[in-house]
Amino acid sequence: MSDFINNNLNIFDLSVCNNFLDKPCSVEYTFAAEKRGAYSTIDHFFVSNIVPNFVRSFNVLHDVENVSDHLPLCLELDSTIIDYCCHAPITIKQSIDAVVGPVQSANCVYADTPSQSNGLDRNAVVSPR
Repeated sequence: MSDFINNNLNIFDLSVCNNFLDKPCSVEYTFAAEKRGAYSTIDHFFVSNIVPNFVRSFNVLHDVENVSDHLPLCLELDSTIIDYCCHAPITIKQSIDAVVGPVQSANCVYADTPSQSNGLDRNAVVSPR
């Protein structure tokens, strides 16, 4: 099963979010069956391998009401991801369309001309779809 998962992660250019953290991940477990003493890290966030990296933190929320044996996870992304997604190079849009079909957005059109300052051409966005 792990070969199947890893092969598909590679096909879609995805990685476990922990790979992008500045500091090593402190998550000890994401599944807890306390009565049996069973703890495991079986829940993950997978993110695109795009550059720049938008992953800021990944944590497990322990101090919440929870009826599940899976603990709630919190993935914090840099807020600039919204701007990046709205102004992503056309190649990224084509990749997304190829995998999930055309994505419609009322707020974004995709730029296809990188600027020298940050890789995105904000002037290429002229109107919403």
